[in-house]
Amino acid sequence: MNGTRERGKLALLDWLAGEGCGTKVSREGRRTVIVATRGNQRRVLRWSTRGSGDFQMSATDHGRLGREDHFWAFVDLTGHDPEVHIVAEDDVRVFLETIFVAARARTGGRRVINNDSAHQRINTRELGVLLSQSRMW
Repeated sequence: MNGTRERGKLALLDWLAGEGCGTKVSREGRRTVIVATRGNQRRVLRWSTRGSGDFQMSATDHGRLGREDHFWAFVDLTGHDPEVHIVAEDDVRVFLETIFVAARARTGGRRVINNDSAHQRINTRELGVLLSQSRMW
């Protein structure tokens, strides 16, 4: 059986094919990405998959600002059919920094388990806020 991340990648590839995109799994530095093309448009996607609970991401590892063709896909496997939400990478970066700072402020500047952790959860309410404020696919 495939792990959650792998199942998310397969669901995302399926979704992109349904949108009429050609896809290629590639490397961008240390990161695995999906390059999706449709006509003369090219999009580079990273993804976060949720099989239960919340989405999990690093608050510091989310890309460089200004790459208009880079997006994050949030793949939700909790329902009967996968749900895919695609958001501009810049919007994810700003949003993650905002909730990461707010989380540290709630705990007096410390992380709950490991003070060096840059791990950040995004729950479904927070994802809804991100989707409402973002440049979409």
